Amino acid sequence: MASCHGKTMSEKKKIEFYGGSAVGLVPFLVFLAGTVYICVMGAPTETGMALFALIGLLVGAFFAKDRWGYSEEIFVGMADPVAVVPVLCWLIAGFFGAILKSSGLVNGLVWLASKANISGAMFCVAAFIICAIYACATGTSMGTIIPCMAVIYPAGVIVGANPAVLAGAIVSGGCFGDNLAPISDTTITSAKINNVAIGDVVRSRFKYVIVTAAVACVLFLIFGGGNFVDSAESAKIMGEYADPKALPMLIPAIVVIFLAVRGHHLVESIAWGSALAIIESLALGLLTVNDLIHIEDGAPTGVLVNGVSGMFGLCILAVLLAPMAHILECCGVLSFIREKLIGKLITTRKKAEVSVLIIMGIFDALINFSTVAMLAAGPSLLKEIGKKFNISGVRLANLMDCSACTVSYLLPYMVPLVAVMTVSGEVAEAFPGVVPQVTANQAMFTSFYPIVMIFTVLFMALTGWGRKGEKDI
Repeated sequence: MASCHGKTMSEKKKIEFYGGSAVGLVPFLVFLAGTVYICVMGAPTETGMALFALIGLLVGAFFAKDRWGYSEEIFVGMADPVAVVPVLCWLIAGFFGAILKSSGLVNGLVWLASKANISGAMFCVAAFIICAIYACATGTSMGTIIPCMAVIYPAGVIVGANPAVLAGAIVSGGCFGDNLAPISDTTITSAKINNVAIGDVVRSRFKYVIVTAAVACVLFLIFGGGNFVDSAESAKIMGEYADPKALPMLIPAIVVIFLAVRGHHLVESIAWGSALAIIESLALGLLTVNDLIHIEDGAPTGVLVNGVSGMFGLCILAVLLAPMAHILECCGVLSFIREKLIGKLITTRKKAEVSVLIIMGIFDALINFSTVAMLAAGPSLLKEIGKKFNISGVRLANLMDCSACTVSYLLPYMVPLVAVMTVSGEVAEAFPGVVPQVTANQAMFTSFYPIVMIFTVLFMALTGWGRKGEKDI
């Protein structure tokens, strides 16, 4: 984190507020209150959160004794690499993911499922694997959950999969990709906050993810059976969306993952993947140049434009959250928290790692957005815990991401579970009396991947599993 005016606290007088240093929390509290409000109202968007972050910074100015100095420190905080570096990564990830999604990759994966000719509990396992592959390829959990709930969910219920467990399998697949994909916003953010290579993070996280996924598959197999309805109807649904033509679009995703894990920079990895994806999609006739970009009503639009613009809200939010954390540093609030929390309550490395999990989970539960929660808690607090107890950047990134990928998928007001309830409700209307709606409360108990991940990360923190292999390179 940037120090005040680029200097240490001892070299530069800290920002003072009327009412004491604790008033420095006002910008963050305004942001938090606004975020909770729009979440309760069912509209948790990055743009809305960014608005309340901006309002919080403006409100804070009224309490500062030196308003000019407060304002200048906002710009210092905005220039912090912790906020700026992920922005480019998110933009290019959005660019790449949009190509794969628009090419119809999900239809290719649906075709694979239709050819497997499976039913009941095995369909839940297959759904989890298909969604995990798709989420890893595109780097988006919500972009996985929504289309797969619309297509795979009704087909699976009709061939005997338990509705709630199948919905949980789809959510789990999206969570898997969010947890592991090198182009996932949480993977990028956790790595960049801790100044480590994304490839190192993905490679070291693989063991936790695979063990968790294996246990989850067993649970889907045990609890995934339901009532068989009609294989012909299921085949009809799958047939409407199944198309093997898009399967080669998995190759660019594999290239990106391979290059990132091999140590290539994410920008280079996605550059190769994007070039290959564009060439493939055009050669296979999945997309046209006009689909990629064209002018409409005097403005550029298309797959590429939408992919990049879809990340703008998150980018703006990150740039506004960074100065909040910086202000807290300059007014002494974070120093007080670190002294009381790290100095007195956290006394061992084991406690430190468990504390990272708990703090990350609390921030995630309050903010309802994993990436934003990481930006709020990571640079100012979690990194300090890691520094004091010599937790490597790679391990700290894993603790943060794996914790975030539990809470975000297990609370009924979180976006993924709300999406499950919404889409399954629409599907239930299309298949009355055959396919039921799954509530958020039901899905939170059948999303086995994030549930098992809770035990995985606790075991990891309490036993030190993986610690030796997670040293920074």
